[in-house]
Amino acid sequence: MVYSYIEIKKIISSEIAVSIYKKYGFEEGVVSIFHSLSTPPKIENGDIAFPCFNIAKKIGEKPVDIARALCDEFNPESIKEKKEAMEALFESSDFKIDIEDFASLIDKISIEGPYLNFHINKSKVAAYLLSSRLAIPFHDRFMEGYRIVIDYSSCNIAKPYGIGHIMSTAIGESLKRCYEFAGAFVAGINYLGDWGTQFGLVLLAFEFWGDEKKLDEGGVYYLYELYVRINEEQKNDASIREKAKEIFQKLEDDDPYYKKMWEMIREISIKDFQKYYTLFGNTFTHIEGESQYSKSSIENVVHMLELNGILQESDGAEVVFLDDIYPNEKIPPCMIKKSDGTTTYAVRDIAAALDRWQRFHFDESLYVINISQRLHIQQIKGVIKKLNLPFADSMVHVAFGTMTFSGEKMQTRKGTIKFLREIYEQVYQQALALTEGKNVSKDKEKTAKDLAVGAILFAILKNNRIKDFDFQFDRVLNFEGDTAAYIQYTAVRIKSIFKKAEFANSDDKTSDEKILARFTDKIKNDGEILYQVFITNDESSDDIRNLIDSIILEIYKFDDILHNLLKEKEPYILCRYLLKLANLFNQLYSKVRILGVEKESQAKTESDEETIRLVFVRRIYQVLEKGLDLLGISIPDAL
Repeated sequence: MVYSYIEIKKIISSEIAVSIYKKYGFEEGVVSIFHSLSTPPKIENGDIAFPCFNIAKKIGEKPVDIARALCDEFNPESIKEKKEAMEALFESSDFKIDIEDFASLIDKISIEGPYLNFHINKSKVAAYLLSSRLAIPFHDRFMEGYRIVIDYSSCNIAKPYGIGHIMSTAIGESLKRCYEFAGAFVAGINYLGDWGTQFGLVLLAFEFWGDEKKLDEGGVYYLYELYVRINEEQKNDASIREKAKEIFQKLEDDDPYYKKMWEMIREISIKDFQKYYTLFGNTFTHIEGESQYSKSSIENVVHMLELNGILQESDGAEVVFLDDIYPNEKIPPCMIKKSDGTTTYAVRDIAAALDRWQRFHFDESLYVINISQRLHIQQIKGVIKKLNLPFADSMVHVAFGTMTFSGEKMQTRKGTIKFLREIYEQVYQQALALTEGKNVSKDKEKTAKDLAVGAILFAILKNNRIKDFDFQFDRVLNFEGDTAAYIQYTAVRIKSIFKKAEFANSDDKTSDEKILARFTDKIKNDGEILYQVFITNDESSDDIRNLIDSIILEIYKFDDILHNLLKEKEPYILCRYLLKLANLFNQLYSKVRILGVEKESQAKTESDEETIRLVFVRRIYQVLEKGLDLLGISIPDAL
C-alpha cells in the first residue's frame, strides 16, 4: 500500500506526538504538529521536515537536542513498540494505518540542526505512480461532505465588466473548482449589484439625456457614460442626489415605469457580462442579485432586529450598534435604513446571508470581495452574531487587493476605470501576434484566446491575493517567465512529444494500463525501472536521479498543495507549484532522451524503455493539465 502525501504527514505527525510523549511525558497536539511540517530547501536533506523550535520552548530543551532525541526514537524497533499507541490515535477515524507499510515508505530519518527530516522512498512511490489507473494517482476527495457557498464576481449592472470584478471572478472561480475537485458541495453565487440608490442616478440620467438608439448601439457602455456624466453634474447640483433617492424609493415601491426601465438595464448588462463569463469559462451555479432581497425580505430582517431589541434610532436612521461585538475595535454601527427611509445594501446582504443558510446549511460562506469592503463584512457578521445565529463565524471574507496599470488606480465614478473588454482585447492581439511568430498553423484565434485568458487569470492568481499588484502587458505573455504561457508552452511541448511518438491520447484513462500491461508486475515490485530508463551514464546519474525524485515528490504532493490552497484560500499556492513542476520537466527534457534509440539492435529494449518514459511524462502532463484547469486555464492545441 502507498499512502497519499497527506496521509504520510498525518502518520508522521502522530509518530512525533507519540515519541514526544514517550520521551518527555509532554502531550503535543497532532494537528499542531501537522501544520508545522515543512519542506526542506534541498531534496538531499529530506522531503518532510519537523522544526523543533516550538516544542523546545514548551519542554525547556535545546531544539537541536530534541531533534537528535526524536531521531533516535525513529528506528524499526521503536516503531514496532509504538504500533499500538499509533493505531489507537486513528481508532475513531475512517483512516486506518499499517505501521509496517508506513515504515517501508520512509527511506531514512535524519537531522539538520533543529530539523527532524523524513526521506520518502521515491522508488516505491514511482512504482505506484506508473502502475496506477488514476489520472491523478494520489488524489483523494478529502472534502467530501463539506458544504460551501462562494459569493464572487458580483458585477454591477449599468457598468461594463470592470477589472475589480475579474479579480473577484478569477479568485472565486478557482476556489470553486478546487473545492469541487476535493469533493465538497459548492454553491457558486454570482451576486449582481443590481439594486440601490446608484440605480436611481442611472434612471435619472436616462430621463435627462437618454437616447434609445445610442443605448441599442452602445449597450452597457452607453449606460456607464450616463452614470459618469450624472456624477459630474451632481457635484454642482445637490438636488440630483435627492431626485435619485426619490426614484430609487419609487423603484422599491414597484413603480411600473421605473421597474420596466430597471429590468431593461439589467437585461442589457447581463447580456454583456455573459460574453465574458463564457469566454473565461465561469461555472456559476446561481446568478442572483441584491434585488432578490427587496421589500418583503427587508421587512423580515427589520422585524427580526426589532424582535431582538437591537435596532435603534440614530440621527433619523435605523442602525445596529456593534460595540459589544467588537469591544476592542472602533466599528461604526451598521445602518439598516437611511433617514430618508431607503434601505442600505447591508440589510440586503444580511437577508442574503439568512437565505443562504436556509437553502444550503453551509459549513463556510465565502465572500470574495476587495479589501476595501472589510468594514462592510465586519458589520454584517456583527449583526449576525448579535442575533445569535449559528453561522456567523462561518462567514469568511476572502479579501483581495487592487490591480493597477502602470501604477494608476482606477475610479469608477470618475470614468478612469479599465474594463475587461479593453484589457482582454490588448492581450489577445499580443497573443495573436505571438502565434504568428510561433508558426501556429491552424486555429490561431483559439490559441490566442487560450493564451490571453490564461495570461489575465494567471497574472491575478499568481500573487498573494491581499497584495496590490501592477498588471504589465509586456510581461504577461512571456514564455520564459512566471506566467501561464510558460506552463502552457511546457504542456504543449509534452503533447508534441506524444504526437511524435504516436502515443495514446493523454485524456484516454485506460491507455496507460493497456500500454504497460507487459510491465505491470515488474513496475509494481520495483520502481527503480523508472530511474534505469532515464539514466544512461554514471557521470550524470546523481543529478538525474535527484531531478526525477523531485518530480515524483511534486506529483505526490498535489493533494497537499490543494489542501493548503483551500486552507489559506490562496490560488497562488497552486500557481507556484505548477511553475515549479513545469520547470522540473523542462530541466529533465534538456538532460535526457525521452524519444528514440541509439542503435537499431537496441530497438525493442529501447522501445520498452521509451514507453515507460512516456508514461512518466504523461503523469507530469496530467497534473499540469488538471492544475491549470483548477485555475480556469486551458492548454492550446499547438504553439
